Amino acid sequence: MRFIPVLISSFFASAVLAAPGRERRDTLPDSFWAGNILTLDSKSNGTIQYVTSTIHAPDITGQTVGSYAVAFVGIDGAGSCSSALRLGLVFNLTTEGPSYTVIYQHDIAMGPIDGVHIATGDPIEFTVNAPIGANMKLGIVTVKNLNNNQSATQKFNLTERLCGKTAEWVVENLTDDSTSLAVNSMLNFGTLTFANAEIGGNDLGQLDSNIVNIIENGLVLTSVSADSDSVSVMWL
Repeated sequence: MRFIPVLISSFFASAVLAAPGRERRDTLPDSFWAGNILTLDSKSNGTIQYVTSTIHAPDITGQTVGSYAVAFVGIDGAGSCSSALRLGLVFNLTTEGPSYTVIYQHDIAMGPIDGVHIATGDPIEFTVNAPIGANMKLGIVTVKNLNNNQSATQKFNLTERLCGKTAEWVVENLTDDSTSLAVNSMLNFGTLTFANAEIGGNDLGQLDSNIVNIIENGLVLTSVSADSDSVSVMWL
């Protein structure tokens, strides 16, 4: 599953990436998003219940007014699961300067999370949690600005239970899920790093890493790298 509805202008046991069970790393193309996906082996009965990372709000001054990008951390945002839980940061350039909005996505619902002021360069910690005790239908997301210590937590009762099979750290363009077309120009975000990237869960076992780059009309637009505890996405 891969979807992100149109965003209108009035936005309403831990393991690091280098888990011992990691088997291979594949590189895949996509038209709208780039980053790293960790996937449990198909034979695994385990579940990913916790994903976290910290990013710095990118400096986007000098970019095209009206261009956007969004960085997401999430569970089940890729693959065949009918549900997903993601927490992200939308960054866009307005006539008044850079704008940063924290958003959540669960199932097909999306909206803003208020209460955390973000300025260029601020380190923002994202945590996505789906406790197994709630049968993976309770979602909890927390965002914290490590500069000003402002934080916000939101809980969701999910319509469909999470599968807990993939974890993601990605940067996306905004697309219309009814047409699968981009609705704006992709913003040049420079290099965005998901630092302190960790997952936790039950019986994780084998994990496969898939690096995805944005490729349009044969042109590679991003370069993604991942190491033991971080994922970096560079706009070329």
